[in-house]
Amino acid sequence: MEPVLSEIEIKLDLSDETLDVVLSSNRLGKPHEVIEQTSTYFDTPDRRWWVTARRLNLVWNR
Repeated sequence: MEPVLSEIEIKLDLSDETLDVVLSSNRLGKPHEVIEQTSTYFDTPDRRWWVTARRLNLVWNR
């Protein structure tokens, strides 16, 4: 039987200063891999998806 791979994604909206603090702490450990990504979010003109917490997000690795 093939192992089931899963992904857990945590999104944080941090200031540059807070990001530096988080990344410089040892709480997260060393990353297995660093991937630079680009995200593009889509919504309706009246931002209906945004206000209902729905997202269409396309992500690709660079």
